[in-house]
Amino acid sequence: MKKLMPLFAILAVVVTTACDDGKKKNQVNNVNNQNNLTVPVRGDCAVLVSHPASNETSARVVGAFNGWSVQDGYPMERNGYTWELRLSSDPGDAATGARVLPPGEHAYKVVLNEGDWRMDPTNPYWIFDDSGQNANSLLILPDCSLPRIEETGTEVDWENKTLRLRFQVRRPGDGAAIDAVSHVAHLGELELPSQLEYNAYTGAGVVTAGNVPPGKVRIRLSAEAGAGLATRRVPVWMERSPTGWEDQIMYSIFVDRFHNGDPSNDAPIAGLEAQINWQGGDWKGITAKLREGFFEELGVTALWLSTPMDNPDDAQPGDCDRSFSGYHAYWPQSSRGTENHFGTADDLKELVQEAHARGIRVLVDWAANHIFIEHELHRAHYGDPAWFNYPGSTNPDEFWKNKCGYLGWNEYALTCWFTEYLPDFNHRNQALVHILIEDALWWADTFDLDGFRVDATKHIESNYLRLLRRALDQEIGGRGAPFYMVGENFLYDYGIINEKIGPHELQGQFDFPLYGAIRSAVIPVNTDLAYLNSFVYNSFIDFQGITELRWQAEGPTTNGTLMGNFLGNHDVERFSSVAAGQANGDGCQAFNQPLVPQPDDPTIYARLGVGFGFLLTVRGLPVIYYGDEFGLAGVKDPDNRRPMVFSDAQFSAAQKALRDLVARLNHARNAHAALRTGKYDAFHGEPGCLAYLKSLGSERLLVVLSGNAGCNASIAMKDGYHLTDGTVLRDILFGEHQVTISGAAVQMNLPAHQVRVFLPGD
Repeated sequence: MKKLMPLFAILAVVVTTACDDGKKKNQVNNVNNQNNLTVPVRGDCAVLVSHPASNETSARVVGAFNGWSVQDGYPMERNGYTWELRLSSDPGDAATGARVLPPGEHAYKVVLNEGDWRMDPTNPYWIFDDSGQNANSLLILPDCSLPRIEETGTEVDWENKTLRLRFQVRRPGDGAAIDAVSHVAHLGELELPSQLEYNAYTGAGVVTAGNVPPGKVRIRLSAEAGAGLATRRVPVWMERSPTGWEDQIMYSIFVDRFHNGDPSNDAPIAGLEAQINWQGGDWKGITAKLREGFFEELGVTALWLSTPMDNPDDAQPGDCDRSFSGYHAYWPQSSRGTENHFGTADDLKELVQEAHARGIRVLVDWAANHIFIEHELHRAHYGDPAWFNYPGSTNPDEFWKNKCGYLGWNEYALTCWFTEYLPDFNHRNQALVHILIEDALWWADTFDLDGFRVDATKHIESNYLRLLRRALDQEIGGRGAPFYMVGENFLYDYGIINEKIGPHELQGQFDFPLYGAIRSAVIPVNTDLAYLNSFVYNSFIDFQGITELRWQAEGPTTNGTLMGNFLGNHDVERFSSVAAGQANGDGCQAFNQPLVPQPDDPTIYARLGVGFGFLLTVRGLPVIYYGDEFGLAGVKDPDNRRPMVFSDAQFSAAQKALRDLVARLNHARNAHAALRTGKYDAFHGEPGCLAYLKSLGSERLLVVLSGNAGCNASIAMKDGYHLTDGTVLRDILFGEHQVTISGAAVQMNLPAHQVRVFLPGD
């Protein structure tokens, strides 16, 4: 606890944290409670339960709080075309007609006409009963005996290295006075000198920190009222310009296959082939590449890392009559232990701090569908179907009967096991849900993480994902630094993918349909760029109603949607090997045949470059799978997880050109918001030539992609963009190509497989 400083009958105080005298003073202690009785009282204690009304004669709220008795249910009042009832955790609300319940979780339903049981259609949360078969609406009431702290805004002055966090304190529901307000600010593990100014009459406060290095500052606010203490953690980025997740470019790293920074933790398993064994990549290796500037040179602003939880050290049976190590990290055997092959907890903290110092966000894979059979949760609840989806028997010899490959990956998605040593969580168990959420909060807070890539979302019940999103939003994220959750659902159907996206669940999913469209358009020797344009209009604009292709814009995927766009990942064959005809679709190809060589056809890398040209200039969060920036080869898993290559001596001229193009595209996207979130408007579309304008405010950029036949076309300028005759369009990627608008058109003459991004100038 911080040392108290008295606050007498004054309007505001400023307290500075001093780091050199051993006394950390950043708390305001109000000993005159009359001074803050004008501080507003929290208003979130009561919840209005409502249900559409038609010709019913009665409606009641029935739940665990009244023994599920309809007779004892709380009557709802009809208000026009709506039945309504207020429920509150503040006893003072009883005087206003609200029914008072203890703070916490309450299961309930609305019962119409004494016998028609309904879920609350306005409540996005639900809970299953003890049988796990029946869902009820879930009411979550706050503890209103505590004060409440709300973030109201942040201000970052990059030039003066100063940041300010503004907040509002609200008194408890009973109106008790605020006794003390305190804060502490951290940049990684370093406590920052900072000031707290708090207005005892209004409850408004501001934390100010100066000489702040670049990175992510975490400010912990506390408010005391009587015996109650409320806390709020708020992240603030010290960066030149405020950016959101829609502004990032993510790089996907398979930790074990990236870079070995600490050989002392390698520990491969004796007798296993290298491609299915631990190969030494670790967190120190990634940190070393951060310090070398590898990611900044490439233009990457976010990292997606393998699951950090500990995995078994011994081999386990897998496909192709092989035993595998857990190098991929998808066999978590500990709730909070770190993977020893990747390093220590301090190593991961160091990595995150190094990334944050460069403005780079860090997201980790979050495996919440299953655990390894020796995990402490499985040992504690072995044989209990309330915790795990057993196949009808707890005999380990019969666990194979619940394998997804035996039952059906889609037909039994929510209950099947990936394999016989990976027990599948029963997310209908609320006690389990609470544990998984607490673990997620611990990882996010302990390691200062910025997001989760949620693995296998089609296998996870939405009740867990929604409550996880709620907890992360409330406990970890901030208004200017939201915690991002993107899911993985390996399907090509937007209708199914979008089911788990929304303001109460995932912010986005990986866009497999877009991935399929890009590959279909540019992998063949005869590219078809017109298909890409049709896909954009059919899938983004016409179907989803996203006219500006911005993730904030409205559509069936709702406000706040940010999809992860990619050309490759750890579950699919590498682009270069598919384009070279090396992949035969055999899941055991990497074992049954010699490893495929790196393709020597330069047009393959040129086609991949065109794919990146599209990926990095359309809506969504682009994700680059490690090695794809130079066309690393590989067929099916595990060959698509080859060790990363850093030496230029191992690259062909075509690979170097591809890597250079990707870096130039990344930097262009970082520099021009229109490429990230601007409106897409196709100016020209044919198989060999696609041109579209990206516009945001006054910024306009013309993107031109050429196919295998090159682009030789007159591209007409559309009205409304102020692209008039005489305007010169200069390529911002290479700076050597420019065209001039004449006759309301530009003549484009590009060789095969080119990418150009033109910016209007004088």
